[in-house]
Amino acid sequence: MSVLKNIVRFAVLAYLIVFAYFNSESVKVVLYPGQEQTIPLILLVVAAIAIGVAVMYLTMIVDHFRLRGELKKKNRKLQQLETENRKLKEVTVEKIPVDIPKGHTEHADKAEEQARS
Repeated sequence: MSVLKNIVRFAVLAYLIVFAYFNSESVKVVLYPGQEQTIPLILLVVAAIAIGVAVMYLTMIVDHFRLRGELKKKNRKLQQLETENRKLKEVTVEKIPVDIPKGHTEHADKAEEQARS
């Protein structure tokens, strides 16, 4: 899906550049009331593309740092869970007294006999 999005974006960008090139007239831009300036259309399109690229990169940088922070939080949580898991594994079955009723299962009887011998 992202390949299709990139193709569409490239097509729109190419269309804007071609449109600005063939309609290379000037556009009046109002800087503030009473102050107008004529700017070539191609320059306006190139400036818009440059602003779009700058916003895209700034968004990527912000997302990078946000995701990096989330990853650090998840790593801390993972380490905490691994520590708890290790502590729980240290408690072996021999340390926990468990009474299995005799005749409950064949496996329980065999395990009990092996423990006695």
